[in-house]
Amino acid sequence: MPARARLIAIALSGVVLAATTDESTQTSTPAIAADVLPVSERFADERQFLAADKKGRLVLLRGGNLMTHRLRSNGQLDEPDRLKAYGGEDRSLDVVTAAFSPAGDAWFVGNATAVQYFLGGKEVLLPSPDFIVTGVGLPGGTPTVAIEPKNLSGRATVWLPGEAPYLLQLAGDDWQVLASEALDVAKPTELLGLSFHARVARRIAAAPQNRIWVAHQARYRVELLSPTGKRLLQLKVGTGEARMRRATEAEHQDLVAAIGADLAGSKPAERIVWVNRALADGGDGRLYLLVSDGGKLALDRLDPLELKLERIHVANVEDQGLTLAAASDGLYLASIDGAGGFWRIRWEVLDQAKWQAVPEASFDGGVLVTSPKGVER
Repeated sequence: MPARARLIAIALSGVVLAATTDESTQTSTPAIAADVLPVSERFADERQFLAADKKGRLVLLRGGNLMTHRLRSNGQLDEPDRLKAYGGEDRSLDVVTAAFSPAGDAWFVGNATAVQYFLGGKEVLLPSPDFIVTGVGLPGGTPTVAIEPKNLSGRATVWLPGEAPYLLQLAGDDWQVLASEALDVAKPTELLGLSFHARVARRIAAAPQNRIWVAHQARYRVELLSPTGKRLLQLKVGTGEARMRRATEAEHQDLVAAIGADLAGSKPAERIVWVNRALADGGDGRLYLLVSDGGKLALDRLDPLELKLERIHVANVEDQGLTLAAASDGLYLASIDGAGGFWRIRWEVLDQAKWQAVPEASFDGGVLVTSPKGVER
């Protein structure tokens, strides 16, 4: 893989190298301890992605070989099934981001430069989005991608500096713009910088009624969109702007080791201050987010009906690359590192926890709907 492509993959994954976290906005936030789940098998040197369907059934995807395992509440992993790539295993991606359909019948996976969609365990060929992909989702079961509004060569598109797309959705045999924004880009070279990626990188999660949660990865901004891409709600914490900082020498050497001689002798580069680690709809109309809070891992709970954002720290889980899934008995956390841990926070623990309001949260808009039917518990 060319050095630039490898650098893009590492930058967009946010999990391969040591990550930087946001400065704390809460000095006395209450904390809870998650139950450590004794998962029956670990998969070193692989990325893994934990997800749940709308009935709260958990499935683990191994990004290196596209094996899927049903995960039981006692930590037992069922025998694996392999997602079958069109043309054989050689077409399997190095997966950086993954989404599981609410119906439990499809996976949508990708990295910075390609995506794959599996329905009923078999790949359905899709056209290339032709943009750098930062996140994937399956709201309503439909493949949806969060993108940087530039093509894979880094060149500006006809949308800049006006309305730039940030969400594409599959419509028939092609991708269509679902949501766009106005971007202020002074010159095309800004598109090549890591700071631009920090401004626009997003994650996606399916919401009830085929709606779409969209969360920035390096800015604390969250949107709830209608199935047609209309913004129903926007949350911002603090300034909502991304921050950068200079990499430490140890981080720089890790990057040199990962990329190779291309960076040998170079100065430490800027690093993104990551904010949003993972998100999952709880099935009860609320969104749960794992966020960095001054080097500590926090669990935030967003209620779009009451326009309220609350926080609690997770005392025994390190701030790291994670996935989050809402199961029938609680929230499950899993390290993206296949050799890492699994944890569970039961719903009754969350209900009894002393959540603290996030005072820096501000809302734009409101969701004038009744609370959707929740996960079967």
